[in-house]
Amino acid sequence: VSGVIFQPVALCGRISFEELMDLRYTTSDLKVAINKHTNNAINKFYPIATTAKMTRLLAWFDNMPEFGMTSHKDCGFATIIIVNDKDEWESLDDYFDSEGLIRWSNKVYDMVKNKEIPKPTGFLKGINLEDYGAIAGTIGKFIDEMTDLGYRQMMKAYYFAGGIKFVKHPEKVLTSKTYQSFARVIASPNLASAANFLHNKNLMISAMHFQDAYNFDLDRVCRCLVHYGVVDPEDNTKTLEIPFCAMNTLHRERIELANAIKGEEAKKAEVIQAEIKELLETVKE
Repeated sequence: VSGVIFQPVALCGRISFEELMDLRYTTSDLKVAINKHTNNAINKFYPIATTAKMTRLLAWFDNMPEFGMTSHKDCGFATIIIVNDKDEWESLDDYFDSEGLIRWSNKVYDMVKNKEIPKPTGFLKGINLEDYGAIAGTIGKFIDEMTDLGYRQMMKAYYFAGGIKFVKHPEKVLTSKTYQSFARVIASPNLASAANFLHNKNLMISAMHFQDAYNFDLDRVCRCLVHYGVVDPEDNTKTLEIPFCAMNTLHRERIELANAIKGEEAKKAEVIQAEIKELLETVKE
């Protein structure tokens, strides 16, 4: 298991205010429960969008299509917790300056997007940018002497040189798998090394809280990451893209009725459950 993603309940149907207060469970409630279970090992929970530029940067290093999850801060959170050699919970921030690394990743990504060439600094000893031609500051396009591959490799070296300082106990890199897997992310920044970081008793803990009619927020809907693709009832040659929370709260009943097959009746829930149970029994056999 490399991660656990929680989904606090989204409410449906007509309920009283008293029932709403009793049933409502938010991401804040979840954070309290997680810290109670882990003996307050997690200091910080981050909105999902916090690492948007970092994931884009790692994809760029891989020469892969870039992606970043830029959902609203109230849609969910993510963090990583360390399970040490004694099977005890420890905070990621005990090992690394995670906020510093995120800020550094954001800075390098902005440089990449602006095609900016880093100037020689104290942590770039041994790299003479003059070897790449008469380039200074920001350039509009790569010149003939500077290939795209060369720029990627140089920025990887720059990212490593600036990122290694966020390790809090560098002397442990030789003995700790957690430090070693993190060092790989910095030394060889790509999507694979980031994924492998979760294979060494490092657990991602995340949450997505879908909305309902009682906490609906248009700002959240405008930044939705999860969409339904449905046939437009008014023109079946078109497909509608509907945000997940808006679908369940506003559109589902209307669209399902409009797209229903005439003369057909949906199976009752208990019939479907019985069929599923029967199917599972055949799988066991």
